[in-house]
Amino acid sequence: TRGGFLEQPHHSAGRVPSDRGYQFFVERELHRVEPAQDVTVSLRDSFTNGHWPDFVEELSRDLGTFGVLWRMHENIYKEGLERLMKHLEWDTRAELMGVIDDCERIGERINDSGKMFNKMENFLEVFIGRSPFTKSDKLSVIAGDYETNDGRMFLFAIGPKRMNYEKTAKVFKGLKKVAKKKSSKEYGRG
Repeated sequence: TRGGFLEQPHHSAGRVPSDRGYQFFVERELHRVEPAQDVTVSLRDSFTNGHWPDFVEELSRDLGTFGVLWRMHENIYKEGLERLMKHLEWDTRAELMGVIDDCERIGERINDSGKMFNKMENFLEVFIGRSPFTKSDKLSVIAGDYETNDGRMFLFAIGPKRMNYEKTAKVFKGLKKVAKKKSSKEYGRG
């Protein structure tokens, strides 16, 4: 259709948003969403204390997504494949295997895309369908960067196209506020 925002998957089917249509809508909404007033205490504490495995587990559980935290050129923490699988719809075994492959290879794909992040600061981005990090067209990725005393890190929530973008954006923006407060205190500005 005109503009590529809608597609008709089958001749007899109605029109549905294309990946481009979802992308347009979600990007507009991400910028309008206010940060979560209070990120859950356990999520905030594990983030503030740098308990990254606990943090990623809590984030995954809170959002119902596959959570990934990448510390540039160092560690990657990932959790929640089972949660992701519960929320996905797939038509073929190949689609299912593609999602599993994406989750298994996420570390190398993020590393390969690392140059992209060097040019971006204080970002919150959404990728609908295929992305630099996932090859499955069944997935969406929300990514953000954070400055902490452990250095710069990147957070990813990987979910189905119909994931709760508003909640995810609120949590990601709320964590940016937590990171900012933390760095202000560490450098005597708080």
